[in-house]
Amino acid sequence: MMEIKGTQLSLIRLFLLASLVLFSFFIFSGVGAMTGKAGSCPAFQTKEWNKAICDLTLVVTILFQLIYCTFRLVPSTLLHLGKLRPESAFFAYAVQRWYILGELNFTLLTGITAALLSAGIGVTCTNVDCSNVEWYPAAQVAQTGAWLSTICFVPLIVCDVVSLRRIGILPTRLQEVTFTASSGHPEGQVSVGGYKREPDQTQDSTNDPNLPDAPSSDNPTSILPA
Repeated sequence: MMEIKGTQLSLIRLFLLASLVLFSFFIFSGVGAMTGKAGSCPAFQTKEWNKAICDLTLVVTILFQLIYCTFRLVPSTLLHLGKLRPESAFFAYAVQRWYILGELNFTLLTGITAALLSAGIGVTCTNVDCSNVEWYPAAQVAQTGAWLSTICFVPLIVCDVVSLRRIGILPTRLQEVTFTASSGHPEGQVSVGGYKREPDQTQDSTNDPNLPDAPSSDNPTSILPA
């Protein structure tokens, strides 16, 4: 099974977040044009509460898709460009868990609004010939954006779960490491997956006082078996 590298995972996440921001414009611009041309929300036109469908779609799209995905897109882009460090609070373990929990709910809400919008337009089109109405193309744009957004949230959750697992397998003790001058390395830090940890300290056997002395070159017979 091919393993996805950290850079590839970052690019996939950026693509999904940018797609969700783009599709959010499809939804609220489509709903806005649809209601503007129809004079009201045309979903479930035989029901008195039909306006609630369009209002719910706009609230979910603006709050849980446009604002949230923009909030995540900006630091993710800065991280990919090297302007933000992986140790930032945006990428902490606890924050990643909240991302996943929120996205599970956002996926559910987006799917519900997509289903209600499609069902509402479908009911209206059974009573009205939608091929001759001016608002129907805008309704199709809104429905397409809603369903594509629901689909994009699923791989985004998968990416976040993979990132969370990679953070979780790191040692719990993550700290800055300073190499001693005797080891022959300059002072610095060891970073694994963007998180600092202490490397395995390999002891130089030539400087270990507990090891037996090496045979002397002045006594070549000492290396022969007794």
